[in-house]
Amino acid sequence: MRHGMKLVQRAVIPADDRTGSRFQCKEATVSSVLSVKKRILHVSTVHRPYDTRIFFKECRSLAAAGFDVQLATTVESVESSDGVKLLPLGASGGSRARRLLRNLRALRYIVAQRGIVHIHDPELLLVGGLAAVLRRRVVYDVHEFYYDRISESHWIPRALRGLARELYSTIERVVVPRLAGVVIVSPIMKAHFSKFLDESRIALVRNYPLITEAERTHARIAPRPMCGDYVIHTGGASKLRGFDTMVTAAELLRQRGIATPIVTLGEIDLSEYQPAERATLLDRAKRAGIELRGQVPFVESLRWLAHSRIGYIPLANTANNSRGTPNKLFEYLRFGLPSVATGLGEISAIINKAEAGLLVPPEDPAAHADAIAKLLTDNALHGRLATNAREAGRSFDFATEFDRLVGLYRLILHNQ
Repeated sequence: MRHGMKLVQRAVIPADDRTGSRFQCKEATVSSVLSVKKRILHVSTVHRPYDTRIFFKECRSLAAAGFDVQLATTVESVESSDGVKLLPLGASGGSRARRLLRNLRALRYIVAQRGIVHIHDPELLLVGGLAAVLRRRVVYDVHEFYYDRISESHWIPRALRGLARELYSTIERVVVPRLAGVVIVSPIMKAHFSKFLDESRIALVRNYPLITEAERTHARIAPRPMCGDYVIHTGGASKLRGFDTMVTAAELLRQRGIATPIVTLGEIDLSEYQPAERATLLDRAKRAGIELRGQVPFVESLRWLAHSRIGYIPLANTANNSRGTPNKLFEYLRFGLPSVATGLGEISAIINKAEAGLLVPPEDPAAHADAIAKLLTDNALHGRLATNAREAGRSFDFATEFDRLVGLYRLILHNQ
C-alpha cells in the first residue's frame, strides 16, 4: 500500500481543478494507473492449471493481497477461481510442437500486458526476451536446476544434451539481463543469476507449504480417506520420483506380511520407462498394494496427508534431486509425518537437522522397505520423529517467501 500512496501523491491536482468533471477525470486516471501497476500476468505453457506453486501459492496469494491476477495456462477456455482469471493456452501435455503453439498463444497475452509478466517455464525465455525488448516487465521463475534436467533428460538424445545445455546457456546470457527480475527456489541458484542481474532483482521464494492452521485442523477432523494405516507419497509417479524403487519396496513389504498400502497422489507419468516396462510396473504396483489416486483437489490432498502414518520420498539419484527440496518434504513436516526419504543433498540436511525421519540410499528398495517397516512397527520411534517433524514444520511457511515475491514486484513497479 505504501507504493500505491506514492503513486497517488505524484498525481498532483491543481487547486483550480478540484471541482466538477475535471476532478472526476483526474481521479479516474489515478485509479487506472494504480490498477495497471498492480496487474500481474503469470504464464505457464507446461504446468497444469492448478499447479501448487504457481496457482495455489503465488497467484491465489497475490489475488488475496489485492493484485489483479491473471494466469495464462493449459486450459481450453476462460476460467476463474479464488480471484484468479485463467486464460486459455490449450490443454497440457502433447508434443513439443503443441508446446510451441501454446508459447505463441502466450505471446499474445504477454504483449497485451501492461503490468508485470511472470513466466514459469524455460521454454518461455525467448518469448520473455521478446516481451522485454517491447518494454514489458518480465519476471522469470526458475523452478528447478535446468542445466541438470537437460543433462538427465530422456527425450534429448545423449549426444545432443551438451549442445542443448549450451543453447539454453546462450539464451540465458542474452535474455536474463533484459528481464525485470528472477525468482529462484534455492539459495544455491543466486550466485548463477547474480552474473546477469543485480541481487536486489533476485527473489528467493522457496517451495514452503501454504497451509493455514484452519486448513490443517479441518483436514485432521475430516473423515479418514481409508481405514487403517497407509504411507503417503505426493508428487505423482515417475522415474524421477523413483516409482520403480517404490514398487519393489512395496513388494518386499508384502513378502514380510506387511500389507500397509502406499498411496500416491499426483500425475502418473511413466514416459521415461520403456513401453513394456510401464505396463509391468503398473501391474506390479497394483498387486503390491500401491494405490495411484492421480490428481486430487488441494483440500483432498490435505486430508490424505493429515491421516497418513508415514511420508515417503523415494527420489531417484539425480543432480537436480540432490540440489532441490521437494514440496512434499515440507508438507510432511507441516502435518507431523515422519519421512522415509532418499538421502540426497538438501533433503538429508533438513531431515537430519530436524531428526524427523529415516534416510535411505537411493534406488535401494530393501532399505526403503526396512525403514517403512520400522516406522510402522516401532511406535516409540514413530512418536519421537513425529514430534520433531511437527516442531520443524512450523519453520517452513510460505508467508515469508510470499513477502519476498511482493517485495520484488514493488521494486520493479517503483522503478518503472
